Amino acid sequence: PDPALYPDIAEADCRLVVMHSAQRDGIATRTGHLRPEDALDEIVRFFEARVSALRRSGVAADRLILDPGMGFFLSPAPETSLHVLSNLQKLKSALGLPLLVSVSRKSFLGATVGLPVKDLGPASLAAELHAIGNGADYVRTHAPGDLRSAITFSETLAKFRSRDARDRGLDHA
Repeated sequence: PDPALYPDIAEADCRLVVMHSAQRDGIATRTGHLRPEDALDEIVRFFEARVSALRRSGVAADRLILDPGMGFFLSPAPETSLHVLSNLQKLKSALGLPLLVSVSRKSFLGATVGLPVKDLGPASLAAELHAIGNGADYVRTHAPGDLRSAITFSETLAKFRSRDARDRGLDHA
Protein backbone atom coordinates (compact mmCIF):
# COMPACT_ATOMS: atom_id res chain seq x y z
CA PRO A 1 0.00 0.00 0.00
CA ASP A 2 0.86 3.64 -0.30
CA PRO A 3 2.99 4.67 2.74
CA ALA A 4 0.66 7.64 3.23
CA LEU A 5 -2.02 5.09 4.18
CA TYR A 6 0.09 3.36 6.85
CA PRO A 7 -1.28 5.43 9.78
CA ASP A 8 -4.85 4.58 8.71
CA ILE A 9 -3.88 0.92 8.36
CA ALA A 10 -2.39 1.01 11.85
CA GLU A 11 -5.74 2.25 13.22
CA ALA A 12 -7.81 -0.36 11.37
CA ASP A 13 -8.96 -3.52 13.10
CA CYS A 14 -8.12 -6.07 10.41
CA ARG A 15 -5.39 -8.25 8.96
CA LEU A 16 -3.32 -6.91 6.09
CA VAL A 17 -2.07 -8.99 3.17
CA VAL A 18 1.13 -7.53 1.76
CA MET A 19 1.96 -8.91 -1.68
CA HIS A 20 5.35 -8.92 -3.36
CA SER A 21 5.59 -8.02 -7.01
CA ALA A 22 8.75 -7.80 -9.08
CA GLN A 23 7.04 -4.82 -10.70
CA ARG A 24 6.78 -1.95 -8.29
CA ASP A 25 3.68 -0.32 -9.75
CA GLY A 26 0.80 -1.01 -12.08
CA ILE A 27 -0.66 -4.36 -13.00
CA ALA A 28 1.37 -7.50 -13.60
CA THR A 29 2.64 -7.73 -17.16
CA ARG A 30 4.86 -10.16 -18.97
CA THR A 31 7.82 -7.79 -18.87
CA GLY A 32 9.30 -8.47 -15.42
CA HIS A 33 12.13 -10.96 -15.30
CA LEU A 34 13.02 -11.96 -11.77
CA ARG A 35 15.45 -14.86 -12.15
CA PRO A 36 14.82 -18.02 -10.10
CA GLU A 37 18.21 -17.77 -8.38
CA ASP A 38 17.44 -14.18 -7.27
CA ALA A 39 13.80 -14.64 -6.32
CA LEU A 40 14.03 -15.67 -2.66
CA ASP A 41 16.54 -12.97 -1.71
CA GLU A 42 14.51 -10.32 -3.57
CA ILE A 43 11.27 -11.39 -1.86
CA VAL A 44 12.90 -11.40 1.58
CA ARG A 45 14.43 -7.93 1.01
CA PHE A 46 11.10 -6.59 -0.20
CA PHE A 47 9.21 -7.89 2.83
CA GLU A 48 11.88 -6.85 5.33
CA ALA A 49 11.62 -3.27 4.08
CA ARG A 50 7.83 -3.27 3.83
CA VAL A 51 7.24 -4.92 7.22
CA SER A 52 9.73 -2.57 8.88
CA ALA A 53 7.94 0.49 7.45
CA LEU A 54 4.55 -0.85 8.50
CA ARG A 55 5.81 -1.64 12.01
CA ARG A 56 7.29 1.87 12.38
CA SER A 57 3.85 3.21 11.46
CA GLY A 58 2.22 1.22 14.23
CA VAL A 59 0.93 -1.82 12.36
CA ALA A 60 1.31 -4.84 14.63
CA ALA A 61 3.25 -7.74 13.14
CA ASP A 62 0.53 -10.20 14.15
CA ARG A 63 -1.82 -8.46 11.70
CA LEU A 64 0.43 -9.09 8.69
CA ILE A 65 0.12 -11.87 6.11
CA LEU A 66 2.75 -12.04 3.36
CA ASP A 67 2.07 -13.10 -0.23
CA PRO A 68 5.24 -13.77 -2.25
CA GLY A 69 3.34 -13.24 -5.50
CA MET A 70 3.26 -15.87 -8.22
CA GLY A 71 3.13 -15.97 -11.98
CA PHE A 72 3.67 -12.66 -13.72
CA PHE A 73 4.05 -10.90 -10.37
CA LEU A 74 7.45 -12.62 -10.30
CA SER A 75 8.33 -13.33 -13.92
CA PRO A 76 6.82 -14.74 -17.10
CA ALA A 77 9.34 -17.60 -16.79
CA PRO A 78 7.61 -20.52 -15.00
CA GLU A 79 10.87 -21.53 -13.34
CA THR A 80 10.76 -18.48 -11.05
CA SER A 81 7.33 -19.35 -9.62
CA LEU A 82 8.30 -23.02 -9.38
CA HIS A 83 11.44 -22.05 -7.45
CA VAL A 84 9.48 -19.89 -5.01
CA LEU A 85 6.77 -22.54 -4.59
CA SER A 86 9.38 -25.21 -3.88
CA ASN A 87 11.06 -22.99 -1.25
CA LEU A 88 8.12 -21.70 0.79
CA GLN A 89 9.55 -23.18 3.99
CA LYS A 90 12.74 -21.11 3.52
CA LEU A 91 10.68 -17.96 2.99
CA LYS A 92 8.55 -18.65 6.04
CA SER A 93 11.64 -19.26 8.19
CA ALA A 94 13.33 -16.10 6.94
CA LEU A 95 10.27 -13.89 7.37
CA GLY A 96 8.61 -15.35 10.46
CA LEU A 97 5.11 -14.31 9.42
CA PRO A 98 2.14 -16.17 7.91
CA LEU A 99 2.23 -16.76 4.17
CA LEU A 100 -0.62 -16.57 1.68
CA VAL A 101 -0.05 -18.31 -1.64
CA SER A 102 -2.09 -17.85 -4.78
CA VAL A 103 -1.29 -20.38 -7.48
CA SER A 104 -4.79 -21.20 -8.72
CA ARG A 105 -4.99 -21.11 -12.53
CA LYS A 106 -1.67 -19.30 -12.87
CA SER A 107 -0.03 -19.42 -16.29
CA PHE A 108 3.17 -20.97 -14.89
CA LEU A 109 1.09 -24.08 -14.12
CA GLY A 110 -0.15 -24.18 -17.71
CA ALA A 111 3.37 -23.77 -19.03
CA THR A 112 4.49 -26.64 -16.80
CA VAL A 113 1.73 -29.13 -17.66
CA GLY A 114 0.99 -27.93 -21.19
CA LEU A 115 -2.67 -27.05 -20.65
CA PRO A 116 -4.78 -23.91 -21.08
CA VAL A 117 -5.92 -21.97 -18.02
CA LYS A 118 -9.44 -23.45 -18.19
CA ASP A 119 -7.99 -26.95 -17.66
CA LEU A 120 -5.67 -26.15 -14.75
CA GLY A 121 -7.94 -27.34 -11.93
CA PRO A 122 -5.92 -30.49 -11.11
CA ALA A 123 -2.55 -28.72 -11.41
CA SER A 124 -3.87 -25.85 -9.27
CA LEU A 125 -5.03 -28.29 -6.60
CA ALA A 126 -1.68 -30.10 -6.60
CA ALA A 127 0.20 -26.80 -6.28
CA GLU A 128 -2.14 -25.63 -3.50
CA LEU A 129 -1.66 -28.86 -1.53
CA HIS A 130 2.09 -28.55 -2.00
CA ALA A 131 1.96 -24.96 -0.71
CA ILE A 132 -0.03 -25.98 2.37
CA GLY A 133 2.34 -28.84 3.10
CA ASN A 134 5.34 -26.55 2.78
CA GLY A 135 4.50 -23.53 4.86
CA ALA A 136 1.53 -21.68 3.38
CA ASP A 137 -0.92 -20.61 6.08
CA TYR A 138 -3.50 -19.30 3.62
CA VAL A 139 -4.34 -20.18 0.02
CA ARG A 140 -6.37 -18.13 -2.43
CA THR A 141 -8.19 -20.53 -4.71
CA HIS A 142 -10.85 -20.63 -7.40
CA ALA A 143 -12.08 -24.02 -6.11
CA PRO A 144 -12.57 -23.83 -2.34
CA GLY A 145 -14.75 -26.96 -2.20
CA ASP A 146 -12.20 -29.07 -4.05
CA LEU A 147 -9.38 -27.73 -1.89
CA ARG A 148 -11.32 -28.38 1.33
CA SER A 149 -12.00 -32.00 0.23
CA ALA A 150 -8.36 -32.54 -0.70
CA ILE A 151 -7.16 -31.12 2.64
CA THR A 152 -9.63 -33.29 4.56
CA PHE A 153 -8.48 -36.39 2.71
CA SER A 154 -4.78 -35.54 3.16
CA GLU A 155 -5.25 -34.93 6.89
CA THR A 156 -7.20 -38.18 7.31
CA LEU A 157 -4.57 -40.13 5.41
CA ALA A 158 -1.80 -38.60 7.55
CA LYS A 159 -3.62 -39.69 10.73
CA PHE A 160 -3.92 -43.26 9.43
CA ARG A 161 -0.30 -43.30 8.40
CA SER A 162 0.79 -42.11 11.85
CA ARG A 163 -1.49 -44.59 13.59
CA ASP A 164 -0.31 -47.48 11.41
CA ALA A 165 3.34 -46.58 12.06
CA ARG A 166 2.68 -46.37 15.79
CA ASP A 167 0.84 -49.73 15.78
CA ARG A 168 3.80 -51.36 14.04
CA GLY A 169 6.29 -49.75 16.42
CA LEU A 170 7.96 -47.82 13.62
CA ASP A 171 9.89 -44.71 14.55
CA HIS A 172 9.23 -42.93 11.27
CA ALA A 173 6.00 -42.22 9.49
